Amino acid sequence: KSAYITPSGFIGSANAVHMLAHHIGVELYKARGLDGLAICDSTLAFGCYHGLLDAALYEQGAGAVIYARDTCYKYMGRTGPETGGCIHGIGHGLARFDGLNIKKALTDCDRIGENAEFCWEGVFMELISSLPKSEYKVDDPWYPCNAVERKYRPRCARQHRHPVHRRRGREHRDQPRRRDACRHRAGRGRGGGRDVRHPE
Repeated sequence: KSAYITPSGFIGSANAVHMLAHHIGVELYKARGLDGLAICDSTLAFGCYHGLLDAALYEQGAGAVIYARDTCYKYMGRTGPETGGCIHGIGHGLARFDGLNIKKALTDCDRIGENAEFCWEGVFMELISSLPKSEYKVDDPWYPCNAVERKYRPRCARQHRHPVHRRRGREHRDQPRRRDACRHRAGRGRGGGRDVRHPE
């Protein structure tokens, strides 16, 4: 953890320091394998977990899903924010290992059983951050969320709402109206409610 910190505290933008934690997770995996999870913590939005498990699953593939899940449980238990952050990292690695084949990666996540939804969200985060703009459909703002089974859609919507304006090239003045529509459709309004609806 001390590797994250300077005398003045954390440095850089939120995304930049989160990615720094990803890189530290990758190096931990190289040095200690999945047992490097014992060193990671929730600092910088769980970036260490994400980076370590991304590297592990990208290298080892879907055959390592259960072992990775059980290693998360070994160090974090079966419930709680750190468990979710750990399982989320598996989704990142599966998305890359499966070549951004979303349906294959989500099916691989399903092998986790309980807590698979955190893996799904990792898949969608990786997919949405990696797809080129050309892969998005101008006339279908909910793509790719509406191209997957309904059970996966709330986790997709949580990630998709962030880049939707940037990906589609909308002008700044149009963003408040579209933001509010997105919040309603994703079930994440101003009050932060938990009534997460499926995008149709």
